[in-house]
Amino acid sequence: MQATITKLERSQVNQAIKVLGHAFRQDPIFNYLLPDNSTNALLWLLRVGLRYSHSYNHTYTSTTNTGELQGVASWIPPEGSGGSVTRILQAGALILPFKLGISRFSRALSWSWAMEELHKRNMSSKPHWYLSLLGVSPSCQGCGIGSLLIEPILKQAYSDGLPIYLETSTELAVRFYQKHGFKVVWGGELLKGSPYLWAMERVA
Repeated sequence: MQATITKLERSQVNQAIKVLGHAFRQDPIFNYLLPDNSTNALLWLLRVGLRYSHSYNHTYTSTTNTGELQGVASWIPPEGSGGSVTRILQAGALILPFKLGISRFSRALSWSWAMEELHKRNMSSKPHWYLSLLGVSPSCQGCGIGSLLIEPILKQAYSDGLPIYLETSTELAVRFYQKHGFKVVWGGELLKGSPYLWAMERVA
């Protein structure tokens, strides 16, 4: 399958959110956060997440020769470690309670805080790249698109001597990342009753 890897353009954001929505439709974590299986709520969560990480200008897309998006990889660079309240608000976080409802928003907020604490414990204060989102359209999965999408930052991190960190919630994804040099640094239930989560790191 032919694919061209480029940085995400502003005009492609809505299309990228749709691709991510299809990619994460059956994801254990999103099903836990949104137990009623709401597509609109999922898209709003992904919209805010993508807009936040994309603000760092390290979001890559894979497109066909007709311009169709196949997948998205969005990264937060070392200088973005720890997050930014301003960037999160600019990404649209304030609208989430209205789009998700208080119950779902509270669960997503608790999850986000727990993820951030896990991130800090695993990576301490050392500079690193963070893979915020990686999603490939179901029709394109198994074709090497995910590998192409993460390749630019794998090369840059290696060149700069920096580690990479991520979390994932499926064994299939764990095996995918292991093929690219990642190792599991933590695994378990992040919150009581939540799906199993793996934290992984790729050292320089």
